[in-house]
Amino acid sequence: IRFAAANRQIGELQYRKANYRSALDHFQAGLGAIRDATLKLTDAQMRGAEPSYMLHVAESLYRTG
Repeated sequence: IRFAAANRQIGELQYRKANYRSALDHFQAGLGAIRDATLKLTDAQMRGAEPSYMLHVAESLYRTG
C-alpha cells in the first residue's frame, strides 16, 4: 500500500508538471501493486473488482487526454 501511495504522489507531481505520460505510468504502477496485493485475498469476488475497475479508469483517462 505504501508503494501505491508513493507512486500516486509522484504521479500527481508529474501531472502538475504536464508530464502526462510519466504521471500515467506512476498511477498504473500503483494500481498494479494494489491489484497484486488484492489477488492474495481469499474472497474471489473481491480479487478482481476494484483493481480492474481502477485500471480501466486510468486507461480511459489516458485515452481521453
